[in-house]
Amino acid sequence: MDIPPSDPQAIVAQFRPLDELIPAGWHHDKVMLPDGLNMAYWRTGGDKPPLLLIHGVQVSGINWLRVASALADDYDVIMPDMRG
Repeated sequence: MDIPPSDPQAIVAQFRPLDELIPAGWHHDKVMLPDGLNMAYWRTGGDKPPLLLIHGVQVSGINWLRVASALADDYDVIMPDMRG
């Protein structure tokens, strides 16, 4: 039976950094909204029809990583980090 580590550093070491999960060519940027706040977003890029993926409460745009990867050949997938 594998017992998960209880040491915080050992737990973190099991996960890869976010940068390693993002496919090459994807863009991460911010846009200033009319109210002056910045909104971050991920975008797969390319000269394809745009497709906007909106996440739910208490998650971020990167939660769409698997779905966006599957759609990126046909769409310029945009995944904003919504406020809230």
